[in-house]
Amino acid sequence: MARRALTRPIPGTLVAHAHTLLAGAAFASALLVGCALHYVKLCKNGVAQYPKEWFPSVSATIGDWYPERSIYQILIAITSGPRFALVLLSWLLARRPGSRLAGLTCLAGLVRTLSCGVWTYVTSTDDGLTHDVFMILYIAATFFYMPAKVALTRPEDVLLRKLRRNAALYFTLSMIPMIYFYIKHKVKLVPGAYTTYSFFEWGLIICDVFFDSLSGLELHRLEIQIKEVDRDRKTDSAGVQAAVAAAGVGKEGSAAANTAGVGFASSVLAESDEGFCIDALRFAADVYLAFVWWTVHTALPLTIFFYSVWALNIAGQEALMLVTLFSTLLGIPVVRRAAGSHAGSTALTLLSFAGLAAYAVPSTGRKLAVVAVAAALQAVQIAAEWVQDGGRDARHRGLVLLLGLLLSVIVKLIGQSNNPLWPTMRANNGGANVLGLTLALAALSVRATLGPSRSPFAASATPDAVPQRRGSWFLASLGLGGVLFALHTFLTDSGTLLSFTWTGYPLTGPTPVAHAPLIVFSAALGVLASFSDRLTLHPLWHALGAVSLWAVYALPDWLGGAGAAWTAAYVASLLPVLLKTAASGPPGRTLAVAWLVHTLMIVGHTFTVAYEFVPLGDYFRERTDVVFAITFVLLELGAYNAAAVLYPAPAPASLPSTSPRILSFTKATLLLLTLSSLAITAYRAPTAPPRPHHGRDRIVNAGIWTVHFGLDSKMWDSQRRMRDLIRDAELDVLGMLETDLHRVVYGNRDLTQFIAEDLGYYVDLGPPSTKHTWGAVLLSKFPIIRSSHHLLPSPQGELAPAIFATLDMYGTEVHVLVSHNGQEESPLDRELQTTELARLLNGTWPDPAIFLGYVVTKAYDPRPAPYRILYEDGRIQDIEQWDTNRWCEYIGFRALDKLGYARISRSTITDTELQVGKFRVPDAPHAHPIGQFARVEEDKLPKRAGWKFPDLFKGRGVRGHRFHVFGKALYYERVLPEPEPAEEEREEGMEEDR
Repeated sequence: MARRALTRPIPGTLVAHAHTLLAGAAFASALLVGCALHYVKLCKNGVAQYPKEWFPSVSATIGDWYPERSIYQILIAITSGPRFALVLLSWLLARRPGSRLAGLTCLAGLVRTLSCGVWTYVTSTDDGLTHDVFMILYIAATFFYMPAKVALTRPEDVLLRKLRRNAALYFTLSMIPMIYFYIKHKVKLVPGAYTTYSFFEWGLIICDVFFDSLSGLELHRLEIQIKEVDRDRKTDSAGVQAAVAAAGVGKEGSAAANTAGVGFASSVLAESDEGFCIDALRFAADVYLAFVWWTVHTALPLTIFFYSVWALNIAGQEALMLVTLFSTLLGIPVVRRAAGSHAGSTALTLLSFAGLAAYAVPSTGRKLAVVAVAAALQAVQIAAEWVQDGGRDARHRGLVLLLGLLLSVIVKLIGQSNNPLWPTMRANNGGANVLGLTLALAALSVRATLGPSRSPFAASATPDAVPQRRGSWFLASLGLGGVLFALHTFLTDSGTLLSFTWTGYPLTGPTPVAHAPLIVFSAALGVLASFSDRLTLHPLWHALGAVSLWAVYALPDWLGGAGAAWTAAYVASLLPVLLKTAASGPPGRTLAVAWLVHTLMIVGHTFTVAYEFVPLGDYFRERTDVVFAITFVLLELGAYNAAAVLYPAPAPASLPSTSPRILSFTKATLLLLTLSSLAITAYRAPTAPPRPHHGRDRIVNAGIWTVHFGLDSKMWDSQRRMRDLIRDAELDVLGMLETDLHRVVYGNRDLTQFIAEDLGYYVDLGPPSTKHTWGAVLLSKFPIIRSSHHLLPSPQGELAPAIFATLDMYGTEVHVLVSHNGQEESPLDRELQTTELARLLNGTWPDPAIFLGYVVTKAYDPRPAPYRILYEDGRIQDIEQWDTNRWCEYIGFRALDKLGYARISRSTITDTELQVGKFRVPDAPHAHPIGQFARVEEDKLPKRAGWKFPDLFKGRGVRGHRFHVFGKALYYERVLPEPEPAEEEREEGMEEDR
């Protein structure tokens, strides 16, 4: 006889109501008590305080002050009981045989609950990193939890489905403005932005609690009963058993209820909804893992060539570029089967995440070793996916790899040309390593649980699933190596192709930031074009590709920009089909040739700007046209082979059509990425024109700095440290050298984006990568009226860049020349280059001019050394004629009042100091083009700000930057020339002389 119930049945809705009441009370009571006791303190943050900030954030409300923090924590602790019960009951109601979605949703609910407990009791004040990690984990789990709950809603619950869908949509979309205002607060330091952010943050809390409260609309189907267990049963005699029964079904006579404890309606979930949700989750996880692959793959040459740059020679670490050849081990069947298995692929992917965690390795050598191992492991893992089952799923893997590449482009657009997950990044220089690694682990967990997304034809054994003919494995591998190189070179940054077409001011073509969506949109069109092999293998498509590559190399401005857009579409369209044909060949040989071609092309492209002292540099220097031509030939050979394989004569093969679901996922992803590029570009657009630091006194601070490719001596990205020094030195005009980073070995970066946007500068990028220089950049607080780019004569060594610009300084046109001469090994180059610089300067006499350059000479060395050629023939003055301790950087001027000169130490940012000249633009600059100046002590200067250099560089300085060489800054005043004598006096003087 069944035992009697000890209590009345508990309705399932009571659990949902209890959870809603307690969670709402926890947040509401903390807010009310906090505002009553500590309102002003809660509104205060690191940027502003009341009244600029007038509403407290969630984190400040629940974690900063007693007693509101304690009240919140106590109520949240009580809420945990109903919370766990709510997750369990929802799982019991939604589960069905053969379905894993309900279990995954339950797991996500548990993760949300536990992570909420961590960021509740470990506040940002206690441990900021732990608090942020679990907050991010909570949000990431919510992004899966909410759509999954929508999909699990029963078809007959129309209102519930609609409410859940709207709440999930609000939660997702509100993240966009919330992040926007958080960036305005944290990065832009805008007072009041945190208050707006706080409203969105509280909106998310309300939405989250509301979403969980909706479970009460379906939990009426469940009730909870607690019964005493029979003493003669073999289970614990003293315990009680909790049984959950479906309302109206859990009767004693129902065998099903007694056995399972749960009764189900005829259908809990529509099959199509569940399948779509799981497939979308798989697809999203695969795209993110592809993004991780590109992150590590692009980080490898970046960390390798750090050593080449600092050694100024081939350092030996360059051999690590060949680690991708480890994928040739897949030629061994046992290795191929192990790496291609689900467990093997998961293990390799997990181990390759070491490349994301390498930022935590303090030693540069060990960091490089970790990245190299990670790149080797992921090369094996992804190649195993390509060749699995004879390459049946290779086309789909290529599609996912393209989407991961475009995601990396968007991430770099957010990071202002830096990938925040690179091992050169960390929290204090713009890195988001912890977030990226957390999301990578979440994506891998999805993939390990659900398996990878696959083409519906991947498991097919029909002849249509693989090519009818193998064709030439060698040609296929050449094509694969060529397309991987082209993608790596042209499409790992949205600004690379557009930078090739830059010609200076006035702007008459596309710019790398403002027109970045053009490249993203074009690449997206290329991805869509890849679904049609007849299009991508058509001769006309390749003819247009050849024209576009030529246009990028040879044509400026919008003509070159059109070529850049078409090149993006052309290159992106070829990966799936070339990967498909290559994957059906012998794995070992095919992968060996493909990766070797990829590596050799990178080396050849790098050596197009090889220094004079680099071995074999003469054979590659200034041959970008040959590199582009070889790239196109490789693509053509691969396409020719693919056409022969997929469309053999006399009749074309019947290829399977694309899965409608995969196509819809792809279109949705491309649309999201394209819209994101537009939104990011609009957000990054400047809102006010740059302004000089000391316009009242018509003062100009001009500097020259060789920044050594943007990596400091510890392998960290140095842009933020550069920003800090430029800001503190109050520079109005700056020439930066060694700045052309739109190459694979430098990560396809742009050093100007962050500094110019954060500090407010006009930018001239100088001669582009296709002109074979190491780069020169002009940053100016003054409008750039016009500028021209010059390649200085270099018959022996590498080409030297120069920017000759005219700036509007307080209504006066001032010419500024920024240049980087050749190396000591080429004296003839330096003589000819300096002669050309002097010609440019002399041609503007007697207009005001500033020279900021890298000359490579000792002061006052006799001709043909560059010094006298520059200053005498260029008709400019040396900023400090008694400074004989110079070799590289020099500053010259004409028709300006010289006020000061400083040499500021570099710290560990680069290998060269920052030199700064302080000038004043006179009202009548042509009166004395060549002036006389005498040194004065600092205490004799006017007391107004701007007449002297900042005091923070005195003594030990700040962050390793101080006045050095002289130990102080030098100051000057103009010595007025003696007035010329009158005509009578002059005649009398001549008579006396006679």
